[in-house]
Amino acid sequence: EETRIYVVCSLMAGQGEPELMNKCGNANDCDSIDGPCVRHIIWKSQHGCPKCRTESFSEIFTQCDHGFRDVSSQILEECYGGLPAQADRQHQKCIVSLHDLLSDDDVNGMMLLGFMMCIMLCLMIERHQTYKNLYSKYRNMRPGTREMRSEPGIAIHTEGADDNEAGVPRSSL
Repeated sequence: EETRIYVVCSLMAGQGEPELMNKCGNANDCDSIDGPCVRHIIWKSQHGCPKCRTESFSEIFTQCDHGFRDVSSQILEECYGGLPAQADRQHQKCIVSLHDLLSDDDVNGMMLLGFMMCIMLCLMIERHQTYKNLYSKYRNMRPGTREMRSEPGIAIHTEGADDNEAGVPRSSL
């Protein structure tokens, strides 16, 4: 005669009690599976559960409000013994970090925007320099001509005289 004991994890059962199985698997008679000389016993118990370990629990945080939040533990898998779950902690200090507020897509978008702004700034500086040089050349031209003055940046003008195309005052006879 043979006895097979199946210990099944059940935290709700506590210590539990062994029970003789009449049906095995898909509602088949246990005698027809292994013969009449084999007894099948199922024992639903907390002792059938794996030992608790760090990975068995997860911490849940409330939002950081004015530098404080609450922390509680949540069980991820049925387990018994081993490491105990951490007790709930209230009013724990916290710091809101930028990483908590932004997703990876947000960070990538901000980097792309920053890169585009740098390109626009470079273009604006280049345009400013180009127009500044052109304006400087324009100021050094003789009025009405495309000729440059002999001394850049100095305008030749005589009081009371009209400027002709050459920029030389007319003489009165």
